[in-house]
Amino acid sequence: MLTTDQLNEALRDDTSYPARVPNESKASFDSRVNSHYDQVNAFVSEWSEWLHSEYGSDLTDEQHEMVYTKAYENGHAGGYSEIENEYIELADLATNLIRSVR
Repeated sequence: MLTTDQLNEALRDDTSYPARVPNESKASFDSRVNSHYDQVNAFVSEWSEWLHSEYGSDLTDEQHEMVYTKAYENGHAGGYSEIENEYIELADLATNLIRSVR
């Protein structure tokens, strides 16, 4: 699983974003762009799993998704480190709320 630093490094070093090649068909270019985003999405998915295991291990998968979604909404403008900070705070809040009703 990727940590936040590893994710940032992988995406910072990513020079594979496709540039349009002269005379390339739209379908070919679209395919290369989609492949690029599939790779980025795989990195982010792996990182999300790391967040869950590192900071939200008491949360179910469904609870993790809710916390991650809100953390992303609150922090995405500040980058992945900010999403991580938001996730930590929200996962802690959710865990404490769940424990308090048990």
